[in-house]
Amino acid sequence: MNENDDAHVSPISKAQTPEQIGEFWDSHSLADHWDETHEVDFEVTAKRSREVKHARVTMRIEVVPVLKSNLETIPEEELAFYTHFGHVRNELLVIEKFLFWTTKNQTDGDVLSDVNVFQELTIIRLLAGKLWEAWLLVNNKAYSKILEALRTKLNSKTRTTLEELEAYFGNKKNMIEKIREDKK
Repeated sequence: MNENDDAHVSPISKAQTPEQIGEFWDSHSLADHWDETHEVDFEVTAKRSREVKHARVTMRIEVVPVLKSNLETIPEEELAFYTHFGHVRNELLVIEKFLFWTTKNQTDGDVLSDVNVFQELTIIRLLAGKLWEAWLLVNNKAYSKILEALRTKLNSKTRTTLEELEAYFGNKKNMIEKIREDKK
């Protein structure tokens, strides 16, 4: 942006450079400016970096336009449900990628090999903890009605997966619960 070009002033922050915009949002909340926003459509094209050049990494970014007026009609409990599950999904995907990159980073030396195994086990334990937290969220009584209503709308594959998760976590001898119990 040209600092002398008023046509490129950010409408909310009144900033003229990306750095100024960043500084503004570091100290302000979008919630305070929500009424000043509007819906936009955009496409993102991501190029693979050198670090993941040989890894089979797929990133799919989808634009899901949601009007503010539609968000305001969603009951607070449902909005919390979707927000929580979206957050858990993102955390699981990040941990899964960490695990993938760690297992693909094989080394020749004994010390580095031991470090690699330690990293893998640490990430697996982190993943187990996050899966356990996700399961507790699924069983949260506040979300039981929402989940039951959604269950009828799931496709057969997703419904079967949910049933498999229920069977797994319903068994008190499941490995994730054992790992979680070891922490206590």
